[in-house]
Amino acid sequence: MKKIFLLLPLILFAFENVKINVNKKVLKKGELLIITITTHGKKIIFPEISKIDNTKVIATMIKENIVILNGELIDKSSKLYFLRPTQNITIPSLEIFVDGKIYKTKPIKIKVTN
Repeated sequence: MKKIFLLLPLILFAFENVKINVNKKVLKKGELLIITITTHGKKIIFPEISKIDNTKVIATMIKENIVILNGELIDKSSKLYFLRPTQNITIPSLEIFVDGKIYKTKPIKIKVTN
């Protein structure tokens, strides 16, 4: 029975191809917001974003790793977007192309306080 529970995270990872995270959903005015989109595949095209709700993206970064999943080498990539919002914003649904398929993220609301 333990083997089933140990394999469950690997199985879930295999089916979850695109994941979006933020470092905070509530932040103070001027604090850094980091949006991270992570996926795995051979050909990945991340969205090009210059601003979200009139908040300029001040920097981006790409991280790449190689992961062994079920004995197969998988390219795992993340793109990070850095912003300093001064008001509430909503990260819209974003499209990521992975190995010829389109994946969409869910919108995320960010609250900015004084």
